[in-house]
Amino acid sequence: MKYSSYKGILIICVTIIAFSMEAISDTTSTPESKPSINPKTLLLSSAIIPGAGQLLSRKYLKAGTFLALEAIAVSAAIGWDQIAQSRVGEYHKVLVSSALDTGISKARILEDAHVKKFQTMDAELKRYNYLTLAGGIYLYNLLDAFELTGLLKDNKQRNPTMALGLALIPGLGLGQIYNGSYSKAGLFMMGQVQLGVIAYNKDRMMRLAESNYRRVSDTTITPSSIKALSSSDWDSRRRAELKQRNSFIWYSIFVYVIGILDAVVDAHLHDYQEQMKIEPDLVPSENGAGLNLRLNF
Repeated sequence: MKYSSYKGILIICVTIIAFSMEAISDTTSTPESKPSINPKTLLLSSAIIPGAGQLLSRKYLKAGTFLALEAIAVSAAIGWDQIAQSRVGEYHKVLVSSALDTGISKARILEDAHVKKFQTMDAELKRYNYLTLAGGIYLYNLLDAFELTGLLKDNKQRNPTMALGLALIPGLGLGQIYNGSYSKAGLFMMGQVQLGVIAYNKDRMMRLAESNYRRVSDTTITPSSIKALSSSDWDSRRRAELKQRNSFIWYSIFVYVIGILDAVVDAHLHDYQEQMKIEPDLVPSENGAGLNLRLNF
């Protein structure tokens, strides 16, 4: 599989690693070290520039990661759009050239046109893949900023069954939103939607390759000389796209299942800070005052 097909997964993995490191650093920070920022200012900053709200909250790793990944995704989308436009021009040139030829020469030029059309569609769908990724990163950035505001945050008990039912709805991160984990909701939304879109687009490419394979295999439509040259190529393209489509379907299912498990476990542990609270108390004893520790769990 080509490296470009894995860029979306690579970006998601980098995001998870970077934000895990940020979460670890948060455990060593004190309440005094965390700035007090107006929630509207924080959200508006992230809405204007991805990562700006995180920067105001002194989440420097998150801020840099959001900004860099958004820039990469948008740049890649623009790059593939330019490639698609160039390939459209090449496709039309081949069509014009085919009108000037006859016989086997025209058949070969038309076959080249089918290849150009396949390559054009490949570039167009990769552009859509990166636009989807850019949108997912932007939404993730907003939900993460919302969680940083502390709005709607509480340690009340959550119903694991409710979390499970909501998490079963794919692509929306509702189980995480129910638990108040808005940042993780953005991550799962981005991951599930992105992988699903790639799988769908790979299916479209596979179907196009399959239709061309059937066309060149039919000698009543395609000359035998063209069939000998193109049949195996279209079959290879069809198999490659099919393999990639199936891989991304499995990736999306994996992220979907992880999202369900995360929602259920998080619901069980949502009020652990209250349940694990240690309450010291002075109690009288025969030898004086004693210290009694009570653990709520």
